[in-house]
Amino acid sequence: MARVYDANELNGIEKLELLRNLSFNEVSDLDLSLKYAEELIVESLKENNYKYLYRGYLQKGNKHRLTGDFGLALAALFESEEAAIKGEYVSGEGIANMTIADTYSQMGNSDNAEIYYREAIEILRKADDKLSLLFKNNLF
Repeated sequence: MARVYDANELNGIEKLELLRNLSFNEVSDLDLSLKYAEELIVESLKENNYKYLYRGYLQKGNKHRLTGDFGLALAALFESEEAAIKGEYVSGEGIANMTIADTYSQMGNSDNAEIYYREAIEILRKADDKLSLLFKNNLF
């Protein structure tokens, strides 16, 4: 994938998908993963593609969460939720809420975590997203 990226020959959805995969799969270098997520955000804005904008902010939030920077993680995750709402991507909105809840849980803020888990479950039920709902529904 990195070779395809270095060749810089992709455009549109293909480029967005490549950046999403690069950010998601880069686990040994979080700074590089964040670089791909940031580029995904910029390219998604250029393309007016809210689904990939949601994905870029979600990756950014997840990577900041892994580094322990919960403030930056939450900021990115709330942006992810907003992009999913603008793009009318209901499953993405639910997943963003789950990830926000996960972050609050990791911070030790169980009250906020429970609020966002419940919101995520409600949204995912509306979206009929059985896979994501099944995974998180075991929390309660």
